[in-house]
Amino acid sequence: MAKIFVSYRRASWSFTYWLVDELSKLLDAEIFLDFSGIDESNFENALLHHLQDSDAVLLIVSEHTFDPARIYKESDWVRREVREAIDYGKPIALALVNGIVPPPELPEDIGAVRKAQGIEFYPRYFKAGVRELAAFLDRATPVRLKEALVEAPHPSAETAQAEPPQKTNKALLSDAIAMHEAGQYDRAVALYEQLIEAGYRPRLFSVAELRDQAIAERNAEQRQWEAGEIYDEIAALFRIDAARASKEYKRFRADYPEFTSDPAGLAAKAASNAPVRTIETPVPPVQASPAETPTAAPGALRLTVTPIAALEGHGKQINSVAFSPDGRFVASGGGGELSAGDTTIRLWDAEALAGAGIIGQANDTVRSLAFSPDGALLVSGSDDRCVRLWDVAARQEIAKLTGHSGYVRSVAFSPDGTLIASGGADNTVRLWSVADQSLIAVLNSHTGTVRCVAFSPDGLWLATGGQDKKVRVWDVAARHEVAAYDQANSVHAVAFSPDSTLIASGGASLPITLWDVAQRQVGATITIGAFSLQSLAFSPDGALLVSTGQNNKVCLWSVAERRQLLELKDHGNWVHSAVFSPDGTLIASGGDDKPLRLWRVAWE
Repeated sequence: MAKIFVSYRRASWSFTYWLVDELSKLLDAEIFLDFSGIDESNFENALLHHLQDSDAVLLIVSEHTFDPARIYKESDWVRREVREAIDYGKPIALALVNGIVPPPELPEDIGAVRKAQGIEFYPRYFKAGVRELAAFLDRATPVRLKEALVEAPHPSAETAQAEPPQKTNKALLSDAIAMHEAGQYDRAVALYEQLIEAGYRPRLFSVAELRDQAIAERNAEQRQWEAGEIYDEIAALFRIDAARASKEYKRFRADYPEFTSDPAGLAAKAASNAPVRTIETPVPPVQASPAETPTAAPGALRLTVTPIAALEGHGKQINSVAFSPDGRFVASGGGGELSAGDTTIRLWDAEALAGAGIIGQANDTVRSLAFSPDGALLVSGSDDRCVRLWDVAARQEIAKLTGHSGYVRSVAFSPDGTLIASGGADNTVRLWSVADQSLIAVLNSHTGTVRCVAFSPDGLWLATGGQDKKVRVWDVAARHEVAAYDQANSVHAVAFSPDSTLIASGGASLPITLWDVAQRQVGATITIGAFSLQSLAFSPDGALLVSTGQNNKVCLWSVAERRQLLELKDHGNWVHSAVFSPDGTLIASGGDDKPLRLWRVAWE
């Protein structure tokens, strides 16, 4: 039987344990973990013996793996294990947690690990990732599968939209079930919904039931991922504050009773630690409708957020929402991942809480929307590589700006309304003239998809973020980069504070980072937990931030206190976008559940 040696940081305990458990079901291999497989009294010799005896090495790559404070030490265990694997000529496979890859700068003796291939893992792509990793190990190493895996179809970006109409409903159902079985839940749900919309009804079962089952399995997988991240945080906390860690572990067990693995032995540690005093700490509230902040001190104002509408109309997920400058209307746009589906751009009356018509329709999934400062125009960016300009009152397209060679992920108007910025999958930021709809500049510093763009309210700066793990700041007038800030992972959102002094950024399992524009350095960070953040927006007074993401929530954060105040759970699925109204009394949000949701914000 083949043998796999697993190298990992203790901070990735739960992910590693879960991954090994699932891989063991698919692979005909003995998988060695040092917390379960040590069989010799000398720990160091035992590890090296198991590594030398292995047929392949699996390296768990997370935000902790190549921590510069540890990886540059000769005595660091991960460094030693990777170095020994390279010296022994062992095939190395990478499990890339949240898509994190080895950094470009590494100690010379392990630099070759950057050439190793790997599989990306995400909260809603764990099962699929396990299957891909097992298949990769079968192809690239002496490790073998217990039995052949049924491969789910993988349509290319170019053919994904064209393929479904060419297939019969029966063939589409077969594809959907194969994707479902492979853990590609989002793709399966998209095909199930396409079949439901087409009125397809198998004789023996309901497609809607299969869709609901896929959604439930996807959510359970994401919950398991979240629980594992919290577990690892508590394990780390035990090293510095056992009393508080025991308290948090008790709460964790109550919140996640289905999470039964305990590789770090936290249950025993908690049981042996009798608390000697109570530590009062502010805890973010659980869901409430209306949501409220924790009890405030006498005389202090309390923030409340009340759901006031869930407006139906979109046939696919909502990817972007935007308030008109007068606060009267909200624009929304979206479309699916596998097939675009409904790509309409809709207008909603925020006062009447009703639809106000369709502005137009893009040729592919809409990713981003923004109103002009006077509210007369709306700009959209979409997967058909186009930036479109719309006349809001006339409900018609007035210009299509072409030049991007990849999806357009983000658009923004300058504060004076003369410029549009767009960022896309071709790694470029483009500046367009609103007056004559011409391209006036291409900004080329990014080396990965540009996911977000934002002008400063004073019009001096443009902030951009992307999959190259950079937040970049540009001088708008001079059209050149003035600062670049490193992040540990892909940047999905940037936003300027109303006074233009701060940039907030967030992304894939990143904290919210507040950058000081004048000092060009980190001003503060806000820990948000282990999920991929999708959008960020300041309140008009700059006191609050609203975020959305793959935790299925809309969250509100205190900028001054650097902490979460509220979480709004009504969406029940990924939330892609949320913004404040210009007067700060409303929030609009949209996500995978399709309704546009409006919330009333008040300080009482």
